[in-house]
Amino acid sequence: MDKDAFAYPELHYFKSGNIYSGSYKGLNYKLTPDGETLHIVIWYGMYCSAVSEMRAQKDLPLTADGLEESRQYLWERYVEMVKAAAKN
Repeated sequence: MDKDAFAYPELHYFKSGNIYSGSYKGLNYKLTPDGETLHIVIWYGMYCSAVSEMRAQKDLPLTADGLEESRQYLWERYVEMVKAAAKN
């Protein structure tokens, strides 16, 4: 995994109730904390989430381990996106 692909804020940022969105080479994502859960949504392309189809989502614990797992999850979805594009 590219260590800089999903370099977003650390746990205290999300524990403070902040939402974070970002992108990596066409894979867009939004991380939303909700109590002790980190909700992740993913969409592709150049448009914002409000006008895009959500392609994947996952809830993880809002912990240091959950945050690290979120980076791995996003990387796996990115690899899937690249493989699907190569088939077309």
